[in-house]
Amino acid sequence: MTSNASGLFKTALGEGTLSRQALAVVDAKDIGADINAAIGISVDDVHVDQVTLLGALLDDSTSIRMVSGNTEAVREGMNLCLDALTESKAEEKGILAMLDTLNAGLIAPFMPVKDVPRLTAQNYNPSGYTPLYDRSVVLLGRRLAKDQEFVDNGIPGKTIGVIVTDGFDEGSRTHSAADVKVVVQDMLKAE
Repeated sequence: MTSNASGLFKTALGEGTLSRQALAVVDAKDIGADINAAIGISVDDVHVDQVTLLGALLDDSTSIRMVSGNTEAVREGMNLCLDALTESKAEEKGILAMLDTLNAGLIAPFMPVKDVPRLTAQNYNPSGYTPLYDRSVVLLGRRLAKDQEFVDNGIPGKTIGVIVTDGFDEGSRTHSAADVKVVVQDMLKAE
């Protein structure tokens, strides 16, 4: 069963876990397809009584490589995190992960953490700007949608968001820090 993010957001609004203000941010037409692309594995294919969702947004801007020289540090750090989660006892309880970048896009939609491709020079090669606010809204929307999909199917969960960056927003066209804040505030209230 593939879910539609817009429907999941409307359910969250009806349940009071998402405000109208946050809904307007995450349910914008220009990011809907981007959010849906990361829904990933169907709830029907996850056989656990609770789930942990890790959504990671990695800065792949030119400054990561050219200015700070952190390309390999980002690769190694994310891979260590994925490996540790794969080897943990919690993996048996259902850890799903999604990896995205600021510029190159989605590396992996939500899937079992053991199946997430590890970062290499082929799938993580920094080049571009830092549209941090625009891509953060997409990350948050993806986590909200996937979490709501599990809630709708009676499976409680936890969500973890990781944003790895070396700088400030440079290139967002649609969203601001205030947009990110309103969505984060709703997510914190739902905890």
